[in-house]
Amino acid sequence: MPLWLRLFISGFLFVGMLYANFLMSEEIAILLTISLATPVLPIWNAYRLLEINNQAKAYLEGYWFAGFRLGPWKRFREIKEIRILKMANLHQLKRRSKGKAFGAVMIMENEDQVYLIGSNSKDKLKGWLKEIYIKLELNKSI
Repeated sequence: MPLWLRLFISGFLFVGMLYANFLMSEEIAILLTISLATPVLPIWNAYRLLEINNQAKAYLEGYWFAGFRLGPWKRFREIKEIRILKMANLHQLKRRSKGKAFGAVMIMENEDQVYLIGSNSKDKLKGWLKEIYIKLELNKSI
């Protein structure tokens, strides 16, 4: 979940808590403050998720939030290849890499690019990709 959205939601909840504490009776304010504070932790613990089901030929690119996977499943016929690229070549995916120098991208049969993982070390990235190749049962090598 993007930082701006986390801050916006948390700020909105905080304003609701202030409103409850200043303008409502003590019992109602306590109950409302507790109920508004409850979603803050799951919001700050949400993260980006990529789940690939090679048997069903589908992948989910979304978010994990409070134990739920959010995002649509997309179908594919085959994974064409996995490439390691410099992040400068991945303009649309740069925001996901958080300052990494290299990024691994899964290329689908229709040339869609799905960002897998980023690293500052190309060798470390190759090591992680070997595990991904094994789990996805791909016959190609890096």
